[in-house]
Amino acid sequence: MNLIADALTRVFAPGTSGADRRAKMSAVMTAELFGPLGMTSAQPEFDATGTFVGSAFVYATARDWAKFGLLYLRDGMWQDQRILPEHWVDFARTKTPVADCDVYGAGFWITPPAGRGKPYTALAPDGPRDLFLAQGHEGQLVVIVPSKDLVVVRLGHLADLSGWEPLGAWVQQVVQLFPDVAP
Repeated sequence: MNLIADALTRVFAPGTSGADRRAKMSAVMTAELFGPLGMTSAQPEFDATGTFVGSAFVYATARDWAKFGLLYLRDGMWQDQRILPEHWVDFARTKTPVADCDVYGAGFWITPPAGRGKPYTALAPDGPRDLFLAQGHEGQLVVIVPSKDLVVVRLGHLADLSGWEPLGAWVQQVVQLFPDVAP
């Protein structure tokens, strides 16, 4: 994700100082994503060269993260406006072409179609197979479950990084509280 963020920074803010690159990228992110979604609290983090740290560092309220999740739940549409390219969400939640990995898509962690996941156990391997999520720093989550028309946001801190399995069990319990929606 950081390499993609670097490539985007080079496109939108080529050859400028770190401060200029940061300002230009912030403006693009606000105009193209945060502004249309009404994510007024979103604060992206940049490195010293002005490159967005795209792997996990956007600070925002739970409400704003829920808007981000809803954008993905609604296939990239926001209030009748297409924000993400058509079919992007399907691409993002499709496993990578690597044979020995079925828990990661294009920037999102996914639940494999069968089994518990490889090379890692999926966060919620016994949850709905269409569950996919963004994982932030030390346990921040935006969980998206289309079959339940559900977005769950968690902004808590996972102090013990061996706690992912209990966190996944918690996610599964929360998701199971909601009924499936009609297709």
